[in-house]
Amino acid sequence: MMKKCLIFVLFALFTQAVVAEIQVTDVWVKESIPGTNTSALFATLYNTTRKPTELIKVMVEGVDKAELHTHNEQDGMMQMRRVAAIDIGARATVTLAPGGFHVMLFQLKTPLKAGAEVAVEFRFSNGEHVAAVAKVVNPHQTGDHQHHH
Repeated sequence: MMKKCLIFVLFALFTQAVVAEIQVTDVWVKESIPGTNTSALFATLYNTTRKPTELIKVMVEGVDKAELHTHNEQDGMMQMRRVAAIDIGARATVTLAPGGFHVMLFQLKTPLKAGAEVAVEFRFSNGEHVAAVAKVVNPHQTGDHQHHH
């Protein structure tokens, strides 16, 4: 009886993961620069459904505040600005990447060191929550520079 129950629970967990409406991959965080308590998070989001949704919140282990941001050009200069949500169209992929949409991390409780991993939860306007693990990467190895606020 116990074995059947365990198989059912594992099957339910497996099928739940398979039918996730939003797939989150390639999650990584920039290593924090010594003396700062900020960083940035990046990922690829794929909406498998025929209904658009929005990324509305990201929670990161060891981070007090995470904000959705984008870059835009204003008067010939690239500027970062906070956004309330990031649209993900039906059957669309959105990449959170340096120079585009990303998640700014503020008030890190401890420095983020390359090679470490942190738990992340992505929340969407359709009610879905997707858990992921972000790898901490040295910003010099990503070919991008660290942004200061």
